[in-house]
Amino acid sequence: MADFHVAIIGAGPAGLALALALHAQSISCAIYEARDAPLNKIGGGLVLAPNGLKVLQGIGIYDSLLDHSYPFDTAYVQLGPTGAIIDTIEYGGKAKYGINALRTYRYTLLAQLLAKVRAASIPIHFNRRFSHVLAQTDTDVTWQFTDGSSSHASILVGADGIRSHVREYVAPDIKPTFDGVVSLLAVVPTTQLGLPAKDLEDLNNGHNKHPLPSCIVAPQCGAMLFFPQKKSGDEVMISVMRPLPDEPEHWAPLDADKERLRAMFRENVEQFPEVVRNAVREIPSEGLHVWPAYQVPSLEHWSSGRVVIVGDAAHALPPHAGQGINLAFEDVYLLADCTSSTRSSG
Repeated sequence: MADFHVAIIGAGPAGLALALALHAQSISCAIYEARDAPLNKIGGGLVLAPNGLKVLQGIGIYDSLLDHSYPFDTAYVQLGPTGAIIDTIEYGGKAKYGINALRTYRYTLLAQLLAKVRAASIPIHFNRRFSHVLAQTDTDVTWQFTDGSSSHASILVGADGIRSHVREYVAPDIKPTFDGVVSLLAVVPTTQLGLPAKDLEDLNNGHNKHPLPSCIVAPQCGAMLFFPQKKSGDEVMISVMRPLPDEPEHWAPLDADKERLRAMFRENVEQFPEVVRNAVREIPSEGLHVWPAYQVPSLEHWSSGRVVIVGDAAHALPPHAGQGINLAFEDVYLLADCTSSTRSSG
């Protein structure tokens, strides 16, 4: 099977990681991405948990990520306005998992993956938008791009996200469903929160007045999330959820209306402790966005013949647990391993 080749649709985290995992198994592959390069400033923040980080260790980008990510083990749930810690959420820990969890920006992860892909000389083609599958045989699959050109490979993998076009071939009746809420995202300086000086030395310390990351809840008013960003933790991504109707045509205008987003952030702020009021006092336009929450209903299968989907294309989850990207990396590891085993067995 000297001509065995895998084509990957999508240069997001799952697609880039899959290419590196296949390359590590000496499997020929190429990536096709609908957008232009470079893929910078795309997306918000990510939690990378041990299950995903072990895959990133295996493909050789974990160490470089450490220089750009905030390490932590625990997130705290606090009750506003008292600030009492009412629950903890374990995300990582060297004693139990051998590794800390990391908080980073999506574009930081993309940059690290893309640099590794290029260093490995894995072909990546931009401005190539997948259209549809043309045909399959016992040995390959042929598909067409929106520019009318076509290509073929031994396996076609859709890593093209929640609105996957490849999924339309695997599961044509499945469409993303709206959760009824949007997440508002913003980035503020950590010093703006007004935390005690000693707390700034170790933001994740559970003895702090407001340890970070945290979710501060106020009955009947919702919750605000705080996640330190970058290795230094000198930036904090804040987030709240607000109910809105399913009106996709309004998402872009809402995202552009920064004053409305600021007002939505500040709803019921008087019901929260001072740290929340400080956080929303000044919200820079850069990094201020709205993220509608969608998910993909459960699929009976993630493949059809030689066409496979992974990551959000197969199982997009609500963002609440921060596991979507980590499960995508599990997909990547298993698919590369199974592909290698199948190819070796003939």
